[in-house]
Amino acid sequence: MPGPAQTALPFGQYFGSGQPHNSLPPRPVSTTAGRAVGIAGIPVGVFLGPMGVALGIISFLQARRGNGPTGYGIAAMIVGGLSTLALTLFILAATAAALSTVGPDQRPEGSGSGSEVPIGSMAVGECALEADAAQPVVTLIDCAEWHQAEVYAEVDLGDGPYPGEDAVVEASETLCVDAANALIPPSADVTDIAVSVVVPDSAAWDEGVTFARCVALDLSGRNMVGSITEGTLQTR
Repeated sequence: MPGPAQTALPFGQYFGSGQPHNSLPPRPVSTTAGRAVGIAGIPVGVFLGPMGVALGIISFLQARRGNGPTGYGIAAMIVGGLSTLALTLFILAATAAALSTVGPDQRPEGSGSGSEVPIGSMAVGECALEADAAQPVVTLIDCAEWHQAEVYAEVDLGDGPYPGEDAVVEASETLCVDAANALIPPSADVTDIAVSVVVPDSAAWDEGVTFARCVALDLSGRNMVGSITEGTLQTR
């Protein structure tokens, strides 16, 4: 009795499961390549953002080479990146706030380079070796030496009753950014420079101090030399 009819295959057709002819079968996904580094990078990224990103990249590359799970590395990079962004925004927000209040009466007579004075008493064109909102006293230094901060402008906030701290700071920041754009040389690298303000409090406002002083602050440290007010600023 003849068997079932056999269907001839067209010339060139081959058996398989959809795998291209003569190509290697897919490698099974590893459950270990890059996983440990990626898992470690997630909590590290929460507290140390850049390190978390670095571990995430290492995990991702290890997983790609070993056909491991790439999700852990991607997660570590995302967590580390968000943490780094949050830290950066926190730093910028902190430096954008008022460093101090204007108080020229607090300054000792004859203060010059090397003197320690309240940051609120710095005059336009003076530079400080370092500046920190947590340290209201700064050391004056010749702007021709490497420094971290310079008072580069004084802006008028108008008159009338004291508008409140938030309104004073917001108005001062806007005016000081405009002044910085007008004064800082186009050739200067301002990547790490933030604008901060020294503003009057309500008591000073009532005494007629209705202006703010603008401070250029290098977030990377003492990496400014020259003067913004003189158009000679350089950074390193």
